[in-house]
Amino acid sequence: MKTLFASTSDINVVKFLNASAAKVRLLCDPDFVADLYYARRDDRHAVELEVPVDTYSIETMEMLHRQAMQPDGAPLYVVASPAGEAERLAQLREDYPELRFAGLAQDVVAALVAQAQHKVFEPPAARPAPVRLAVLFATPRSGSSYVCDLLEALGIGRPKEHLRDTLIELFASRYRFDRPAAIRNFLQFSAKDGWVGTKLITHFVSDFMDSCGLAELDQALGDGMEVFPIFLDRSDRSLQAISGELAARRGVWHVTDAASREKIGSLPEIRYNFHSLLKRYIGYGSQSAFLESLRSLFDRRLDLVYETDVLDTDRLRTKICDFLAVSARNRDLSKAENRERIANEVNESFKQQFLEDFERHFKRLPLVA
Repeated sequence: MKTLFASTSDINVVKFLNASAAKVRLLCDPDFVADLYYARRDDRHAVELEVPVDTYSIETMEMLHRQAMQPDGAPLYVVASPAGEAERLAQLREDYPELRFAGLAQDVVAALVAQAQHKVFEPPAARPAPVRLAVLFATPRSGSSYVCDLLEALGIGRPKEHLRDTLIELFASRYRFDRPAAIRNFLQFSAKDGWVGTKLITHFVSDFMDSCGLAELDQALGDGMEVFPIFLDRSDRSLQAISGELAARRGVWHVTDAASREKIGSLPEIRYNFHSLLKRYIGYGSQSAFLESLRSLFDRRLDLVYETDVLDTDRLRTKICDFLAVSARNRDLSKAENRERIANEVNESFKQQFLEDFERHFKRLPLVA
């Protein structure tokens, strides 16, 4: 839970609370105030928390009672309760039906992950229910961002890499909240024209399964949602590892605009490092094996390979449209088409050197009889 309020968090709760400070108050159990303090105490880049904070107490209950008598202009209370957020929400809504309450994890985090923070302020009845879920399972550096651009252009929701470190840490923490309800909220907040799209990179899926399991995800999905699983991998593991190595060392993972293109051109030459590449090569191989195990969970799925599908835009578009039963007619594909490949002659040079070094280190080792 501490990661949620860190300046390095990929879910910027503090930014949302501060931006909404005029119409939101944070309503906390006393033990959460201590958690919040320690989460921010040693963070040198933490910005000041500007949202009003109320600790659950007799005085706070009296304040809520007075506001319930005159609810016009009352703020939205964001409830944080480590011992049981759902129970606290239910109690507050029963005691003060005239006021509005939202769960920090159940509602706010769900909306932020969906990049739909405005929906925190909407009544539940106004939230559309998704009916179809497209899930892209992919290994790193396999062209998944391009596929997500294409899915979005085809009207398949707003697919992004929603599952990352902070969200996994929250689900694995001792902070108690209604996890199935949070997942359902995320799906509702993300829905666009009856579709939800998301991208799951294999190492995050593995971390989530290790720390959280799948039972609550299963409860959240239920029987009313149709799931369309898409699997994407890369057959050339050496070039995949080189792509990841170069992106990490450059600090540029995608070229989508002039700024990223210019940064690539201005960086100093990246030096080849066999052992660093080897580590990534083995790691990506394990991700591919994990992806293969995930495939067995779905009888009906779409399997894509970077070299034969992603690099052939017409083939990729046709396969996705056929699988999802959608049309590419009258769709704006410019966002996907403007995404550039970063790979160049450096990648091929590194591959040749890596394969030679791999052969020298491992293929000629003496075997024990």
